[in-house]
Amino acid sequence: MHVGAITWWDFMEATYRVITFVAEFLWDNHRLLGLLFLIAVMLIAVWNLRAMTTLGRPRSRMARGRSLEAGADAGPASADAAPGSSASIAGRRLPRVSVLVPAGNEEKNIGRCIESLLAQDYPDFEVLVLDDESTDGTAAVAAALASSSVTVRLVCGRPLPVGWVGKVWACHQLSQEADGELYLFTDADTWHHPLSLRDAVAELLAEDADLVTGLPRQETRSIAERVVVPVISWAMLSLLPIGVAQRIRTPLLSAGIGQFMLFRAAAYRAVGGHGAIKDEVVDDMALARSVRSEGLRWRFVDAVPRVSCRMYRDRRGVVEGLTKSIFPALGSNVPLTLAVFTVVAFSYLEPVVLLGGLVFGWTLPVETVVWALVCIGLALVSWTIVSRRAGYPAYQPLLYPLTIAVVLAIGLRSVVLTVLGRATWKGRRLAPDDTVA
Repeated sequence: MHVGAITWWDFMEATYRVITFVAEFLWDNHRLLGLLFLIAVMLIAVWNLRAMTTLGRPRSRMARGRSLEAGADAGPASADAAPGSSASIAGRRLPRVSVLVPAGNEEKNIGRCIESLLAQDYPDFEVLVLDDESTDGTAAVAAALASSSVTVRLVCGRPLPVGWVGKVWACHQLSQEADGELYLFTDADTWHHPLSLRDAVAELLAEDADLVTGLPRQETRSIAERVVVPVISWAMLSLLPIGVAQRIRTPLLSAGIGQFMLFRAAAYRAVGGHGAIKDEVVDDMALARSVRSEGLRWRFVDAVPRVSCRMYRDRRGVVEGLTKSIFPALGSNVPLTLAVFTVVAFSYLEPVVLLGGLVFGWTLPVETVVWALVCIGLALVSWTIVSRRAGYPAYQPLLYPLTIAVVLAIGLRSVVLTVLGRATWKGRRLAPDDTVA
C-alpha cells in the first residue's frame, strides 16, 4: 500500500528515526532539562506566594477597593471573632448559601464537619447532608444534629444509576435539593473555621468570580499520610502558575479542590453541574475545567487558615485514594502520564540516588556532583515554600525523595488499575459503565 510515492514501510521507518532522535536528544540533555524544570517549579512556588489570595488575611477582603463591613473589616486579630455577628460586603446583601455535604460511611467525621458548619458567622445559609447509602452510623449522627437545628437537613441518597460515579451522583442530588444563590460543595471529612464561609463569599463577590476553590490544610497523622499527602499541596502550589491560570481561558491550567468549591448557582447550572460530568472520577478538576471552558471566572485561594481536612486515615486509604485520582487527573492519557512521571523521576530522584552512591564508593565527575547538589537545593526550596504555606512540619521538605518515589509507584498503579477498570474507592468500583461505580 502506498501513500503518494511513499510506502508505509518508509513512513514507519522515518517515524522510528524521528522517535529515536528525540529520545537520544532528551537522554543526552536530560540533566540540563531536569535542572530547568526544577528552576521553573521553584519560580512558580515563589510567584504563587503573591499570586494566590489567602482566606482570612486582609488583602483577601480588599480586592478592588471593597471590604467586609460590620465587624469583618479587621485584620488577623478578628480571626477568632464570635459567630453570630452580622455581615455585609460593601453594603451589598449577602447571598444565601447552600452548603452541600455528600457523606458515605463518614461516621467518624460527619459530626465534627456539621458542627463546624453550624458555627459559621454568616447570616443566611443552609446545610444539606446527603447520606450516600452508608452502612455505618453516618445517617444517625447527621439526623441527630438535624433534629436540633433548622439549618441542617438530612437527605437520603437514591441508589446509584448506571453510568454515574458515586460521589458525582451524590453531589448532583444535593444540588437538586439546594435553594441558595451560592453552592458550597465540601467533604464530610473537613472542618471549617467560623469565618470560612464569610471569607469565601467575600472573595467570590470581590473578584466577581463564578467559582472559588481552595486548598485546605491537610491533617496528616499516620506515617503514610505524612509521607504521601503533602504531594497534593506541592503539585498545586509548585506546578500550577495560579496568576496566569486565573487570567487565561485555558481549561488545562484550571484546578478544583472538591473539599472546598463555592459556586454561583447560576454558573453551576450553566456548565451543566455534576450531571455534565457524571462519569468523571476526578469531578472537582472536571468542574473547574468546565467553568474555564465556558469563559466563567475562576479563582484559586489558599484556604489553609479557614478549612482543614483529613482525607485519609491509614495506608490503605492513602493508596486507594491516590490510585483513583492520579491517572484521571492527567486526563487518563498514558503518554502524557508516563512523560510526567519520567520528568519528575529524573529531576527529583536521580540527583539523590547519585549523591547516595557516593556513600557506597561510587566515583562521579565533579560536575555531576555539583549538578546533583544544585538540583537537591532547588527541590528543597520549592518543598519548603509549599510546606510552610500548607502548614506542614519543618521536617517535611526532607522527605521529598521518599514522597516522590512512593507517589510515582502509586501513580503507576493508578494507570494499570484504571485501564483495567479495577480502581475502587470505599468499596465501589470506579467504572462508570458498571451498575456499581
